[in-house]
Amino acid sequence: MRHRRTAVGDCPSLDPPPHWSRLQAIDRLQTVVSDLRPYSQYQLKIWPRTAVGRGQGAVVFGITAAAGLS
Repeated sequence: MRHRRTAVGDCPSLDPPPHWSRLQAIDRLQTVVSDLRPYSQYQLKIWPRTAVGRGQGAVVFGITAAAGLS
């Protein structure tokens, strides 16, 4: 999984968007992404990996609140 911040508060999207975070391997169906800034929009890339290789990925957006993703 990778993530990057794409907007802050009510401001327009960051242009150009920052680089993606370093790759984080996840070996379960749930995870906590730490070190996110409050009231910011993030883009996350997630894809499965098996012994055969990496599968089709998904991109999702989330907005952080004061205590985490909402």
